[in-house]
Amino acid sequence: MNAERETRKPLRNGLIFAAVNLVGAVIYLLLSSRIHAFRESEGRDYYDFGDSLDYLWTALPVVLLFFLTDFIYSIYAVAVLIRRRNTTPIKFCGIVLALWIATLNIDIYNGWVPKGTMGWRDVFPMNLVKLFHIDPENK
Repeated sequence: MNAERETRKPLRNGLIFAAVNLVGAVIYLLLSSRIHAFRESEGRDYYDFGDSLDYLWTALPVVLLFFLTDFIYSIYAVAVLIRRRNTTPIKFCGIVLALWIATLNIDIYNGWVPKGTMGWRDVFPMNLVKLFHIDPENK
C-alpha cells in the first residue's frame, strides 16, 4: 500500500505543478497584454519608459516567481530521478518548459513586435537578422 502511494505521489505533484504554471502563464499573458493594449489605445507604435516600468512592476515578477519555483521543482525532479528512478517529474519539467517558451513567444510576437514588420521566423530565435543587421538578400 505504501509503495503504491509513493509511485502516485510524483504524478500528483507533477499535475499540480503543471496546473499552477498554467495559471501563472495566463496571469502573465493578461498582465503583459494590458501593457500592449494601453500602448495601442494611445496610438503609439513604440514602447516608452512608462511601459517598461509597468512591465517591471506587473508581469516580470510573475515570470521570476514561477521561474524560481520551476527551478526548485526541477531539483526535486532530479532527486526523484536519482532516488527512485522515476521520470515522471522530469517529464512535467519538460511540459512546463514548453509552456513557458510558448507563453513568452506569444507575448513577444503579439505585443513587443510591431505589427506588419516581421514574421514568426524573425521573432524566434530572437530576431537575429535584425539584431546583427544581416540582410541575406544584399550580400
